[in-house]
Amino acid sequence: MPREGDSKEIGAMLLKHANKGRAWAQAYVGIWYLNGMNGFALDKEKGLQFIKQAADQRYTGGLFDTNRNICII
Repeated sequence: MPREGDSKEIGAMLLKHANKGRAWAQAYVGIWYLNGMNGFALDKEKGLQFIKQAADQRYTGGLFDTNRNICII
């Protein structure tokens, strides 16, 4: 179990869940890539891909993030 402040391990666990198709994780990973946070390099294309995957599953967080971030980009 990761300790508080261990963002690399948390990020790796979250990415693993996102790659398994878990929409909630895809939404988080997408936001982190879009903003270059928590150990994820800034990559808007990758970020939007993850958010779109979450939105395609009708995950409400992904739907909201897609709308919000497309307006910003």
